[in-house]
Amino acid sequence: MHQNVILSTWLLDVFVKASLFLAIVWLGSLVLRKRSAAAQHRWWTLGFVGCLLIPVVSVVSPGWTPACIPAWMQIGAEPQVSTIANSEPPAVFSSPRNDGSLPFIEVRQQRPVVTRASRPPAEERGSSMPRGQESPGSEVAPAASATASLASSFAFSWSRMLVIVWGTGAGIILLRAVWRHWLLNRMLGRCTRLMDEDWIGLLSETSRMLGVRGRVQLLEHPEAHSPVSSGVWHPAVILPNDARCWSLERRRLVLLHELAHVARRDVLAQTVARLAFGLYWFHPLAWYGLLQMRKLRETACDDLVLSCGQQPAGYADVLLDIARSYRHQANATAVGMAHSSNVESRIMAILDSTRRHVSLSRTSARMLFAFAAALVCLVGTAEFQTRAQTPSSDTEKETESETQASDSADASLRDMRIRILDDQGKPLEGAMLQIGVWYAEGYDGYRTPKQHTADANGMVVLRLPKRLNILRLWPKQPGYVGQFKNFGQGTHREGELIPDELEFRLAKGHPIGGRIVDEAGQPIEGVHVRVKVDDVPGVSTWLTDSFGQPTVKTDSNGRWQLNNAPAQREKGTDWTFELKLSHDDFVTDKYWGESQRAQGVGTAELRRGAAEVVLHRGTPVHGTVVDREGKPVTKGWVVWSDEPYFNDGVFEAELQGDGSFRTPPLPEAEYPITIVAPGFAAQRRMIKVGSDSAEQPFELQPGKRITIRFVDSAGSPVPKVGVYLANSSASNTWQGSNALHNHKHPNVPDYGIPRQANEQGVFVWDWAPEEPVRYSVGAKGFARQEIALVAKSDPHVVTLASARVATGLVTDKTTGEPIADFQVMPVIVFRPNFFSTRYADVKQGAQGRYELPLTGSADPNDRYRVRFEAEGYRSIISEESFGPLDGRATLNAQLERAPARKGRVLDAKGTPVANASVLEGTPTWVPNTSNGEPSGFRERIGETDSDGRFELGATTEPVRLRVLHEAGFVEKLLQPEDDSVGELKLQPWAKVSGRLMRDGKPVGNQSIYFSALVNRGLGEPRFQDSYHAQTGPDGTFSFERLPPVTGSLRPYLGPWRDSPLTSAQSLPLELRPGERREVELGGDGAVLTGQVVATGRDEVPLDRQYSLNYLVSRDRSIRELPEDFPPLSFDPSSPMQLAWSLDPHFSDYLATREHHFVKLTPDGDLRVTGIAPGDYDLVIRLYEQPAGCLVETVGEKIVPVQVRGDETMDLGRIEVPCRAGPRPGSDMRAFEFVDATGEQQTVNEMAGRHVLMQVWASWCAPCLASMPDIQHTADDLAADAVTFVGLNIDEDSGQASRLAKQMNWSWCQNYLGEGSDMARQLAISSVPTYYLIGPDGKLVASATEWTDIKKQLAASLAATNE
Repeated sequence: MHQNVILSTWLLDVFVKASLFLAIVWLGSLVLRKRSAAAQHRWWTLGFVGCLLIPVVSVVSPGWTPACIPAWMQIGAEPQVSTIANSEPPAVFSSPRNDGSLPFIEVRQQRPVVTRASRPPAEERGSSMPRGQESPGSEVAPAASATASLASSFAFSWSRMLVIVWGTGAGIILLRAVWRHWLLNRMLGRCTRLMDEDWIGLLSETSRMLGVRGRVQLLEHPEAHSPVSSGVWHPAVILPNDARCWSLERRRLVLLHELAHVARRDVLAQTVARLAFGLYWFHPLAWYGLLQMRKLRETACDDLVLSCGQQPAGYADVLLDIARSYRHQANATAVGMAHSSNVESRIMAILDSTRRHVSLSRTSARMLFAFAAALVCLVGTAEFQTRAQTPSSDTEKETESETQASDSADASLRDMRIRILDDQGKPLEGAMLQIGVWYAEGYDGYRTPKQHTADANGMVVLRLPKRLNILRLWPKQPGYVGQFKNFGQGTHREGELIPDELEFRLAKGHPIGGRIVDEAGQPIEGVHVRVKVDDVPGVSTWLTDSFGQPTVKTDSNGRWQLNNAPAQREKGTDWTFELKLSHDDFVTDKYWGESQRAQGVGTAELRRGAAEVVLHRGTPVHGTVVDREGKPVTKGWVVWSDEPYFNDGVFEAELQGDGSFRTPPLPEAEYPITIVAPGFAAQRRMIKVGSDSAEQPFELQPGKRITIRFVDSAGSPVPKVGVYLANSSASNTWQGSNALHNHKHPNVPDYGIPRQANEQGVFVWDWAPEEPVRYSVGAKGFARQEIALVAKSDPHVVTLASARVATGLVTDKTTGEPIADFQVMPVIVFRPNFFSTRYADVKQGAQGRYELPLTGSADPNDRYRVRFEAEGYRSIISEESFGPLDGRATLNAQLERAPARKGRVLDAKGTPVANASVLEGTPTWVPNTSNGEPSGFRERIGETDSDGRFELGATTEPVRLRVLHEAGFVEKLLQPEDDSVGELKLQPWAKVSGRLMRDGKPVGNQSIYFSALVNRGLGEPRFQDSYHAQTGPDGTFSFERLPPVTGSLRPYLGPWRDSPLTSAQSLPLELRPGERREVELGGDGAVLTGQVVATGRDEVPLDRQYSLNYLVSRDRSIRELPEDFPPLSFDPSSPMQLAWSLDPHFSDYLATREHHFVKLTPDGDLRVTGIAPGDYDLVIRLYEQPAGCLVETVGEKIVPVQVRGDETMDLGRIEVPCRAGPRPGSDMRAFEFVDATGEQQTVNEMAGRHVLMQVWASWCAPCLASMPDIQHTADDLAADAVTFVGLNIDEDSGQASRLAKQMNWSWCQNYLGEGSDMARQLAISSVPTYYLIGPDGKLVASATEWTDIKKQLAASLAATNE
């Protein structure tokens, strides 16, 4: 009797816990109802697993006591019962626990009196009174035995009945399952192995698609059974007897569905669920859950099939036919493909385009498992008691508090204390600190908030991980100048060198402001004014909008003001403030300072509050978008830029409900207009915007489905591959544009283009355009790739190479012992002698071991070397390099001990200079400087101490050392064998100021550049310097920090950019330390005019704007060339020859002489101003209008010019003989090329076929951007009479050949090299260039734009086929 009571008590306890657990699972299923079927099915599976574990957890685990049920329902806890006269102590029974205690349940007829006593400790609960033994102090009445006997008898009957009923139900359920399993085994016994090679090959292919790694048997049943999967540990797919007659597509779909069951382990899930159901058969939620699992299982497998790139309609047809044609047999340990009872709902789900047919991600699976496990532990260990028993002891509370404190402690975190003060040292209470943290790879711990507020002491305490990649800090306070501090990657040893305490002192801000008006001078209210300031050390660039800075708009008078600008610079030119203005009714600035510069508004006007800028109305682009049936497209965007993501600003507007669109006002120009609408192929066209712009109608076509399967080198799926469009600033994603992108960023809309492959490694985009699209793909552990693909019916299979990772051992060269602490970093090899060290990707090595991902280049085909550095050792760069397919490579290194090289910096008077910046330029690391100061977040900048001293690590590379300070500049070349730097004496900066003039009038808002005469080349230690200034409204400019070297000063003027200048004077300067120089560019002097006429081209026009022309002085030049000036192939003292321009250092030679760049109009008119008297050579070099890169002139001439005063000289008509190359109708039959088979051919031998010649170079970005569409066109026209011929003009034909093979371009390639006869005959002036030759051997058309020649090809083919 006692055992029955114990068992029934335990069952009752489990029933209550299981009911609670199932109720929570059911509620969870409601929460997940909008999630994938796979997630819902996994949740119910975990629910049934939890039901099996709850009884075990109840027995083996320590308990906890929730006070959540009424006293009369107390189960599994010991009640405190007062003894009453003439009553017997309660008879109590329980199921045993691992600690020896018994969870009590009282069995009696009369309700006991329960006292509000605290629960005894666990060790006291472990002892219970044996039956018949009296407790101390208890009194037993003479009639007690009768009462006890009655109570025992009553308990016995209910307990036994409970056990019998439960056991009977469980036995029936389990016996039924055993019977079905026996039937399955009998069916398996009648099956035969399917050994057909086609089936076996298809099984292998589909297994790889789904990531099924184990062996799966294919069996054939002699009867017409529905396809099923069976086996928990040894899976098999059973097919009906007529499966051999199925089509290939049907075979693939059936195998994918059945293998989806195998991949998801559905047989195991079903077995577990049935076992749990057998134990909880009496519970309604168990019946409901089992039914849901059956439905969700099949839907999840359907989703998995579709996620592998299969067409929904075709799969639905196969599913319906299977359900109709074959009978379904229920099995305990097998799952079938189609059951007629639910096939209709499945087909509706398959065809529902709004559903996301996705599988369960690993992250989601882990989250569900963690939640279910916690739930099982929580419910299984509960010992329910009444609310009357809730008080816990002080000891329990203290223990809980200590536990929480212990859990919160994390050894991986640190505190960083930051004080924000004003410039007087007073705390700025309420100051805001904006932070940006780039966490170390794999870190999943605490993440500090992005915004913090300083307390009354100006203090902010940041909780940060000890290891991190980048930390950026922006402290700001209204009315003060915001600051910026960057701890860049590779500069702080993964956080080790970031200080625990930091102090900011914010200077009081100064006002700047102005007024915004329209063309009529009327104020404009509501103009959004964004302001930034560049190159102010330690000051935040952004004065508005970003990083907690204010948003500024103009008031009703058009006025705006900002009060957080830095003070005026103490010496030299003031800081440069740039505005970006936007308003819905006016033309918005596309670039920083666009309107401001065009109107000559500078810093002086902004500081006075008198900066008046005029905004123009412009013209919006408007139109309608419809589908091919004429119905409006209501969801989508119009984009008016080819770089909406990388350019700063808004370049998109949503389509309206009636399909109409309207852009903001745009200035008159030609714009690329792209319509992006989910479900439709994107459409792009160029539109000229003017005052008479008409409505633009767009008719969109349905998009095409593209499926990409990502596999590793073994053919196994690679899950969660990132797939990105427009991942670089080169506009080559689609049709020469990056308007089609899938970036997730608050500055751009989310078009809904997928960004990731699913768990099966399948990426599906249902509305891709017909043209090729370039994708950037990558996954953790794999190398990133750039691929251009076209939407087609069959999936693309892309094999990902393993990520390039260098690992190895770094030891002391003398002792052979591992070096305890060192750093490694990748070095990109762009081409021979062209390197770039990625200090931002530095990794710490320890105890001789390291692991370094070789990343950083935008081109996945670049190779990498490795740089090794350690304190007290000479740094080295590996000779070995690693390519895109090298994967994980072992690279060991030995470092030799070498002391640091010490130096000291003194000023011109011999006084030590503190806080000077020390930079190292090497062949593999080229630091950037701007106007005499280091620039860029990632520069490695050393600093002198208070005595002017510094140290440099020894290295195997030559080093060009440069020291920058407001007191001056010094540079020294160090060889690897030099063991000391010595003393360096600063040379004071030279200062140059002046004015830019044209025809006696100042020219404002123009860029002026200074360049050192010696530009060091690849393979040399060097710097990348920029010295620039902007002319004010009065044409003045100033350089306060120029190095005392020989160089040239010039305004910017080029052939492709509109400018108020028609010529630009370049002055050679030999600057001395501390020199102050005043110059005038384009000032007083003669004026030269004339017209350049291209002869020898008949009626073929030539736009002469595309030319490089110089008026070069014979008299005024550098008196003495620097010692390291590059050697020239000609004698510069002799008369100028056209051949000089072929010398690679011709531009360096020009910089030694005073000269004017001459900009021609399209008609060839020239006007050069400010020419000093003397003898000159006018060098004219004409080119065809390029679409990409200039290659060779079509005409050249040198005209001697003598200037004797300041009069105007007219050169009249200057005839330049020009080559025109082949023209439409020219006979091309004599041109030779090598075809795809390697045979020499002539165009004449291609009679009856079109020949398309494409001239390209590997260094030409527009050439490479057009390649995917050329490949797509060649594939599409493979059956047509068209031969594609590539003509490459690279100097290194081997490099071009390797690129063509790597990109798998299918058309024949001919490598002409530079200056070939064929290139001269074709008059190739720029690349890319295309020549279309007709079936008769005559030229149909030539063009520099691929889209133009593609249209010509389509038209010519259509005319030929008529």
